Amino acid sequence: MGKGEQTLFEKLETESEKTTQEEQSQEGVRYALYGRIVIAVVTVLLCTVFFPTGFGSNERLSVGAEWQHETLIAEYPFPVYKPQQEYTKELVAARDSVLPVFTDNGMLDKSEKILQSVTASFFGTNSEQLPTERTTALSSETIGRLMAFPPARREQLVRSICGTLLRFQRTVYARGVVNVQRSFIKTPAIIVRISPTVEQVLPTSQLMDSSLYRAQWERFVQEGFEGAEVNVVNDLLPKLLQTNLVYSYDYSEAAAVLAEKSVPRTTSIVRKGEIIVAKGEPLTEATMQKIRSSEYTRFLYNKGSYSITGLLGNFIHAAALYALFVIYLFIIRKKIYYDNAQLLGVSLPIVVIAFVSWLTTVVQSPLPLQYFIGIPVMSMLIAILFDSRTTFTATVTMALMMASVRGNDYETAIGALLAGTFAGYTVRDLRSRTQIFKSIGFIFL
Repeated sequence: MGKGEQTLFEKLETESEKTTQEEQSQEGVRYALYGRIVIAVVTVLLCTVFFPTGFGSNERLSVGAEWQHETLIAEYPFPVYKPQQEYTKELVAARDSVLPVFTDNGMLDKSEKILQSVTASFFGTNSEQLPTERTTALSSETIGRLMAFPPARREQLVRSICGTLLRFQRTVYARGVVNVQRSFIKTPAIIVRISPTVEQVLPTSQLMDSSLYRAQWERFVQEGFEGAEVNVVNDLLPKLLQTNLVYSYDYSEAAAVLAEKSVPRTTSIVRKGEIIVAKGEPLTEATMQKIRSSEYTRFLYNKGSYSITGLLGNFIHAAALYALFVIYLFIIRKKIYYDNAQLLGVSLPIVVIAFVSWLTTVVQSPLPLQYFIGIPVMSMLIAILFDSRTTFTATVTMALMMASVRGNDYETAIGALLAGTFAGYTVRDLRSRTQIFKSIGFIFL
């Protein structure tokens, strides 16, 4: 590129140097006075929405810092609330400590009836009538094998098998066979709801799930039965091998909700007239929580709405910051001031920065979100489209707006101001896309 060839920035600057008479002679909505008024009012109103409602809302409080406001005295009694993070942890701990609730589905009684029915089928008046699959839950093959025994032997064999199975079921069901995997139960015990007024606590270590129950059954059959007895037991297995404790989501959730409600939300009470914090006093964690609790209580007393005084103050604050920028445009950059399209173009970044700054105050994250607000990016954009002086003034306005929205966070604002200014000047003589990438790299460094 030749030495005398203009850069992109110089071309844009040359085009912006029109006389005031030429600017004011333009007609149409783009150059109308009411257009500028609408842009200014809407910009200020949008920024006002993101301002904190009081010093406690977005105020940056840190342990050890001195209280810069006047001595704060309680205007009314209010409770001191726990920090939200601490309270949330306590809620989670309370919910996790609740024992899961199971209900008894009466499987033991069903097992007893099944075994009694099998025993009765081979005794008394039914001995001459061949038992069937329907009356005994046994296969025809197993029934045939049993009928091959003499009546006395057959009766004694069936009675012995059913009695042994019943004792086994009572032992296992006393321990508890749950319908979920035991590894899913994280508590040391569970609650078995037997009736609306009767509950039983069982240790998790003694519980069995379906897989453990089946393994226990197979070992029991292998060690305790042989021959025709095994056929009888295997035929009864589908009806007897059932869980007896069923997890109840409703009862468990009700218990968890009750445990959460039992967690206190507050730690103490501040009485009316009590000094919360004196001017110049170093802040402690307890003092900061009292300040936040005072603001939260004031918010509740105002029925959750913004006060008129607070809204008016925020509006004037936002208007004053935006006025600095508009006055500069009116005196130095009349072309931008009288062109509503360009005025809107330089006003939008201010609103965007105010919105993103507000997001960093409401989003809970361990990351330093204030460094992602992006003032350098907006500064680069304004520098490419307009000029370096406008970029610097816009950067100052955006930095002040960010500090105000974030509750007087001027530490971050100064850093953003420096980075934004550097960003604007590094793309001032833009000649290629590569230069933009280099500028971005330097800004990140």
